[in-house]
Amino acid sequence: MINSAVVKLIIFDCDGVLVNTETLANHILYEKLAGKGMPVSEKEMTQLFLGLSFTDIQHLVTLHFNITPGADFWMAVQQDTYTAFRSHLKPDPETFALLNALSLPYCVASSGSHEKMMLSLGLTGLLPLFESNLFSATQVANGKPAPDLFLLAADHSAVKPEHCLVIEDSLTGCKAAQAAGMQLLAFNRAASATFPNVICDLQSLLGILN
Repeated sequence: MINSAVVKLIIFDCDGVLVNTETLANHILYEKLAGKGMPVSEKEMTQLFLGLSFTDIQHLVTLHFNITPGADFWMAVQQDTYTAFRSHLKPDPETFALLNALSLPYCVASSGSHEKMMLSLGLTGLLPLFESNLFSATQVANGKPAPDLFLLAADHSAVKPEHCLVIEDSLTGCKAAQAAGMQLLAFNRAASATFPNVICDLQSLLGILN
């Protein structure tokens, strides 16, 4: 169980936690890669790539599937993803209200780039709540599942890892939080039952911390 008494910093993942972007992004990526001969289903691809940085995804595509699209391909994936965000992402008053109600400091630590975070958080109205507290895998040597990104966020706030609570939706991110020695809440919108350290809505966080 979460020891809320020692928590001094909450670290949110971005995609899939604060903003529901993963279905959009993964579908676009799959459609693009299917055109290059991707030999697995969209579900299998999503399970393989979930929680990874864009750079690590590119490496895995070459390593696992021997597909080597050029820089123009990956640029098109990124631009099509951003276009979809602009068309589909809307302000999120519930998450905005939750963040405003938190009494503890919080930040974002995402496998996505700062550009991606600023776009998705901006479109959902959440960006002003984070100011400079955005941390990206592009700032560290090793992305999730390595602990580097979460440790960077904790160090920036001068908080020890054991006093951090991470909210993550991917197995990759959960492994990174555990490797960093932090407390962890797994976020799963589809959860139909209550399990230890698993939440299906962010509003549950207030009750856990209180």
